[in-house]
Amino acid sequence: MASTPPYRHQPFPEGTQGFFYWYIDTGAPLLAGQVRFRVTDSEDPASFSAGKDLCLPTGELWTLPLIAIASGERYTLFRGILLSERLVTKDVMDKAAGATGNLSTRNDIRPNVHSHFIWQFRQPFRIKLHARHTRVWVTGASKVVLLVFHSLFRSRGSKPPPYEGAYCRTARLMLAHYTLARM
Repeated sequence: MASTPPYRHQPFPEGTQGFFYWYIDTGAPLLAGQVRFRVTDSEDPASFSAGKDLCLPTGELWTLPLIAIASGERYTLFRGILLSERLVTKDVMDKAAGATGNLSTRNDIRPNVHSHFIWQFRQPFRIKLHARHTRVWVTGASKVVLLVFHSLFRSRGSKPPPYEGAYCRTARLMLAHYTLARM
């Protein structure tokens, strides 16, 4: 499995054509919405259903999370379209813009197309097993919390483990003495 490239922004493959579209999983909080890109063989909107969603080199879907759109300067056009087409309300856009709190002002941890957002147990997400830290954004109805896991598969001072990456997922702890706060 290829690892995520060291840089954040990659151009779409040469000759790519298709359609941006709004997507939200059934039952997901509104803040978990995202823009995706459907690659098609034709400029005709009727070709949409025969197309395939664009994937990153890792095999994951290319997505642009609402949280990134709402708080990122470079996504003004997407914000305007989502609002004017009434795909997202102004209230939801405002919640999304403030959902990360003061984290959204730090470029090094601002959500982007490589960010992992989860909102339910058993939802898979990709991590780099060799990384010093892994970031996962947990999305609720009105805010997003950044979880950072440090050295999951590394011991202090050791060489990086010989792992490339893996898909993980959250699971409920079935122990009575653990309680989880709702977001």
